[in-house]
Amino acid sequence: MDFHNRKRKTDLLIPPPLRIKIIGAGPTGALLALAMSRAGSQVSLYDSLDEESLLARSRAYALTHSSRELLDKLSLWEPLSPFVNSFTTLHLEDRGLLKKVNFELNDLNKSHLKYGAIGWIVDHKSLMKILYSRISQDPNILFELLSESSSSLDNNDLVVAADGPTSFTRRSWGIRVFNLPYRQGCLTAKVIIRGANESTAHEILRPEGPLALLPMGGEIFQVVWSAPISLCKERAAFTTSQFLDQLAAILPYGFEPDILLESPTAFPMRFSLSLGLGSRNKLLIGESAHRFHPVGGQGLNVCWRDVQTLMHLIEKYNNGMVKRGSLLTAYSAARFLDVLAIGVFTDLLVRVYSNRFFPLKVLRFFVITLISLSSSVRRFLLHFMTYGPTKFFTILSD
Repeated sequence: MDFHNRKRKTDLLIPPPLRIKIIGAGPTGALLALAMSRAGSQVSLYDSLDEESLLARSRAYALTHSSRELLDKLSLWEPLSPFVNSFTTLHLEDRGLLKKVNFELNDLNKSHLKYGAIGWIVDHKSLMKILYSRISQDPNILFELLSESSSSLDNNDLVVAADGPTSFTRRSWGIRVFNLPYRQGCLTAKVIIRGANESTAHEILRPEGPLALLPMGGEIFQVVWSAPISLCKERAAFTTSQFLDQLAAILPYGFEPDILLESPTAFPMRFSLSLGLGSRNKLLIGESAHRFHPVGGQGLNVCWRDVQTLMHLIEKYNNGMVKRGSLLTAYSAARFLDVLAIGVFTDLLVRVYSNRFFPLKVLRFFVITLISLSSSVRRFLLHFMTYGPTKFFTILSD
């Protein structure tokens, strides 16, 4: 009798599975749907675009070990592995000071060495095909495209906005955003570059803005070229030969841009943070809540750390360790430091390296010299760019 009473009492403490609506089926919304299903929730995933439009975005993403860990937990890393290109060296160059430093495998945490990569580059289309294929096989996920789903709760316990930096859902909820526009814009294109190593990613810090070269396998690189927005738009309108000539003039010695694989895309950049992550049972996630400059490749990784945090909290809710009414508070507290630190860090990088003020140049000289001389500093920076400040003490014990 006591056993049955205890069992009934335990059953009463375990809450029913949450019903979660996700608005936005991009990389963050799609991965969140799979994470919420894995956590035991019933999920409805909506997007106003069709699948062809969602797949057609011409982008590549740099994935850190934190993203790999989440994909592995969701059993997605193995199917995605054939479509990612690993890089074993990150080449950092201060073009204004003519100083260079390499981050190598030996600068990784010991626990990451066995994976043989500092990070990975994946094409948007390949990533989304894997995510959508898994979603279509998941009985806990209702997936509807070309759907203008309302941002109200309806019959759901939680509504999550993952509809990007111009989020209509965020605006309909009346959540204001702190916006800090940059003079710089960003121009992206896929280019075949002869003479470049497919195992090396490049971050070149230039006075007009950072230039990133992300290796996608073979001689294909995603070029992420920051400059004043007027120049970005002008370069995007160049003929192919004009564009390649301009790019050749700023690439490292020995690199020859050979073929432009797509039309360049130019867009403005800004540092934005929502002033609140929702209310009651409504929550913002990913670029609906924050957006950074692409320097350092932090955007998607920070968004996916949002996903990982919410997944962990839903799992704790399912075990009766977190009350539904406190999910938003717990999520906001868990994500605040990471999002703010990465936002400020990327913003400072852009401003310090786009500034010709002499004292800042002296500071940059000492910083890059310290980085080049100290493996401990390089390890700390890689750790910070992988996890943000939330796992600071793990680097000290590694």
